[in-house]
Amino acid sequence: MAINITIQADVIDIRNDNPQKSDIFLVETNLWFWQTYTNLGFNAKPDQLKKIRSYSKYLNLALSNEATLTYSALTLAELSHIFEKTEYKIYIKSNGYLAITKYRHNYPAERANELM
Repeated sequence: MAINITIQADVIDIRNDNPQKSDIFLVETNLWFWQTYTNLGFNAKPDQLKKIRSYSKYLNLALSNEATLTYSALTLAELSHIFEKTEYKIYIKSNGYLAITKYRHNYPAERANELM
């Protein structure tokens, strides 16, 4: 039997919108990444940085206006994967190692940098 789901949502232009306290947003993984990751500039291109700033500005405005932010149950797993993948790229670029099979496994200095 097919599942019939009705989703009620509006598409808005975040450049011209002012989020309200009554608004509810489903925030996807990339936005959480952009909002929380300290090494964000490592791989971002200039056009991506412009988009990231727009979304981050809107999310901060939503937070300051006490809008509700929601997320999927998979967000934490996806976010952890993106953090580790990016940290691995930074490690490879900084150290020149191309064939690490167990990243951070036998590198105490790198394990100390793990995100909590």
